[in-house]
Amino acid sequence: MKAPQPCGGKDIKQFRTIHFVGRDRTFAPPGWQAKMTIFMKCLLQKGEDPQSIIILMETEFPSMVSKISEKWVCHIRDCLRNPDLRWSPPHDLENSDLAGNIITDYVTVNGCGGFRSGNPNCFIGWPNPDDGAAFCAFKRAIETGMPIPRCPEHNAFGHDNTPNLPGQLERELQLQIRDGLRYAYWRTDTMPRGQEPLLSQHRPSSDRSDDRSMEEEDALLTGQKQEPRKQGWAFWREVGLFAWAVIATALVIILAVLYQHQQQTSSPQPSGGDWKNGRPTGKRNLIFMVSDGMGPTSLSLTRSFRQTVTGLPIDDVLVLDRHLIGSSRTRSSSSLITDSAAGATAFSCGQKSYNGAISVLPNRDPCGTVLEAAKRAGYLTGLVVTTRMTDATPACFAAHVNHRGEEDKIAEQEVGEHPLGRVLDLMLGGGRCHFLPNTTDGSCRDDDLDVVDLAKKKGFSYVSDRKGFDGLNFGTGVKLPLLGLFADTDIPYEVDRRNMDDVYPSLDEMARTALTALHDATEDSDKGFFLMVEGSRIDHAGHGNDPVAQVHEVLAYDKAFSSVLDFLKRDDVEGVLVGTSDHETGGLATARQLHDAYPEYHWFPSVLANASHSAENLAYQLRDHIAGKHISPLDTGIRTPPRSPDTSDSPSPSSSSDSKELKQYIRNLLSKGLGISDATEQEINRLADTSDPWPASYLFADMISRRAQVGWTTHGHSAVDVNIYASDPGQAKPLRGNHENTEIGQFMAEYLDLDGEMKAVTKELKERADAGAEWMGKILDEEKVGNRGDHYEGDFKKRGIMDCGCMGMGVEGHVH
Repeated sequence: MKAPQPCGGKDIKQFRTIHFVGRDRTFAPPGWQAKMTIFMKCLLQKGEDPQSIIILMETEFPSMVSKISEKWVCHIRDCLRNPDLRWSPPHDLENSDLAGNIITDYVTVNGCGGFRSGNPNCFIGWPNPDDGAAFCAFKRAIETGMPIPRCPEHNAFGHDNTPNLPGQLERELQLQIRDGLRYAYWRTDTMPRGQEPLLSQHRPSSDRSDDRSMEEEDALLTGQKQEPRKQGWAFWREVGLFAWAVIATALVIILAVLYQHQQQTSSPQPSGGDWKNGRPTGKRNLIFMVSDGMGPTSLSLTRSFRQTVTGLPIDDVLVLDRHLIGSSRTRSSSSLITDSAAGATAFSCGQKSYNGAISVLPNRDPCGTVLEAAKRAGYLTGLVVTTRMTDATPACFAAHVNHRGEEDKIAEQEVGEHPLGRVLDLMLGGGRCHFLPNTTDGSCRDDDLDVVDLAKKKGFSYVSDRKGFDGLNFGTGVKLPLLGLFADTDIPYEVDRRNMDDVYPSLDEMARTALTALHDATEDSDKGFFLMVEGSRIDHAGHGNDPVAQVHEVLAYDKAFSSVLDFLKRDDVEGVLVGTSDHETGGLATARQLHDAYPEYHWFPSVLANASHSAENLAYQLRDHIAGKHISPLDTGIRTPPRSPDTSDSPSPSSSSDSKELKQYIRNLLSKGLGISDATEQEINRLADTSDPWPASYLFADMISRRAQVGWTTHGHSAVDVNIYASDPGQAKPLRGNHENTEIGQFMAEYLDLDGEMKAVTKELKERADAGAEWMGKILDEEKVGNRGDHYEGDFKKRGIMDCGCMGMGVEGHVH
């Protein structure tokens, strides 16, 4: 492009705007066609390239063609002297890339197709110069790569509808654009600030664009400077509306953030209770359920098992699945992997402690529990478990000892030999051996103290068998306080219990009995009750790596959970159920790689459905058979686990005939108890070899786990987060999401409004401990109380299989 030359006394760089008139402003302003023609003619005469001008215009307005109305556009062509350029006839033009539907419609509707054949290179159809446009011609030439030479100044139309315009060029430049597109821009290299086109990227558009554009056009063509226009009411109204929109949006965002924060941090507001200043004021009940050792995979395992064996659809899930609200982090103060004692202390006291601590803190001070505080506040209290009543979880709510192994002392405190007096109104579970003097059959105490007799002297009624339990009439026949101990140690696994002629009550039966008894006893009170219910033996199944026992324990817990929900629905007293686990046990995985080759993605619930007994039960039967009792496979007699993990007293087969008979017995046991008919000779030999360091229960469990392709990573606990459940997520709102396990204990104290009582009982317990802590048992070494640091220290070298504490036929040697 040649350098700009003066045009009309002005630098061409200043002439950047041509005013195109829309349909609503046709023929206005007066003389616009002449002004535009003079301007374009001047540009052409002074050396500007029309093709470059049009290209720039298209760059500024790429959507111009789409804005041209079918009523207003006719095609026009230059009278080209270049013989190399030929234009298509109308029927080809209708299908061209340029025209598309636009030109087709215009030709059809308005008859704008009057091509002239006098000059094969020049066509024109222009019924009315005010309706015509050169735009299509220019765009056609540009898009097809054709140059646009200047035409001679003479009339090649054969008619003249615009007598004041001197020739074809001027007519070609008469443009008519419809509906709002009133400006095009010819951009050059530089432009002084303030002289930009009105619709440039740096200039706003408004409803006063038409007036300003005409003034700018006159100024450009006359050389007269345009006076700045003062901003009027319309401008400031737009500014005000924009500012208000920004402020309103900011306020909405701030309010939303504040509301979300309040919802996440506020105290629970149950639907039917009375709350004042974020705390409950009316009568209420709290049921806390613990699924000891149950991790998220336990739910996956059990859900798939239930759906497979009963033919349920995949959306028919467990009751627990429908009440999941969050998850809990489980570490203790001494390790990333907690035990049940430290886990239950977090629930009962709302504080972290070391593994093995029974409601005692790392500084060896006792901490008041939510159950003890509830009792002091006037609530009735209860514990329901399927393990020993002196096991870690129940103990942490009603006893204080330095180490969980002090089960004899725990039993004494639970019946009222406690610094605070009697804090329990109801106990249902196992563990009778710690309540009987060592002069009695079935005792496991180290002394001759009769704790059952002690309990009776403190007012407890006592039941110890199925007949006594049935006499409770599911709670309506209960006289509080009540002590019910239905097994010497742990109540058998659910998969075995139901095959024992109902000798033992189930978790569901005990939970329903406790709920009714506590409800009836508090009917005329302004206080409700606190009840802890534990599915204890999910943990034991994990320690034993027994998937059969695991699924049936979880199903039993799910049933009890459902019964508690039903109770809350029926009861007219405000109440909440919160459930969680103290930890996960076994490192369970619903997958197992059996060989070096890349595994197939399968696990087989149907394999577990073939089993009728736990691995523990089968181990007891095998032990008795080897001992010479000749028990037939799957005899449902009650077995008592050995107190010692040592199996050296189990005789070995004395002859080859005995060995052959034993192996056949084992095959029958596997077939009838686990549904395994393809046992290998190596598997049979290991079970028959009483010198094998692994207990038989582990071997049975491994055999069915391999066939079901269920994996385990440990016979101990893991550090995995565990689930939190609630009867109503609105009532347990502070527990939604991921939390430390201590927050669960803190929630329970808050729900029952026990902050004051928690501090009071803690103070009293500490004073008693300071006066003499013999009642808390032996003081532990700092090494057992402190944090190990969770650093690798070559631990794999420290212990061999012979001192793992797992030598027994069952899982008695474990720390759960």
